[in-house]
Amino acid sequence: MFTAADTDQVRRQNLLTAGARVFTVPSAAAGVDLEATLRVLADQKIRSILCEGGGRLAAALIESDSVDRVYLFVAPRFLGSSGTPAFPVGNESGAWALTGMSRFGKDALLILDRNPAGD
Repeated sequence: MFTAADTDQVRRQNLLTAGARVFTVPSAAAGVDLEATLRVLADQKIRSILCEGGGRLAAALIESDSVDRVYLFVAPRFLGSSGTPAFPVGNESGAWALTGMSRFGKDALLILDRNPAGD
């Protein structure tokens, strides 16, 4: 678990008591400092993470060039203009190649790999 220095200490202690490893990193505008978090993960020899934190975290990871592969589940539903974007990023996120696709009932899994050539 990653927390900011100003995190409630009782909650932090509860995590430790439950057996979690808790790392403190600097705060950022949207939570914890992403670059500091990724440095701690690298120091711990962790080279792969599963991100289920939502669109803002996913977009921040993509925009920081920290993502090589995306597993994207798509359901056949349109949320319209009131829906929250899954990845609120623009074209600056680079080019991606569709490298795999599977069906799970009515849903689909798309596997996207970063295309280093930008093609």
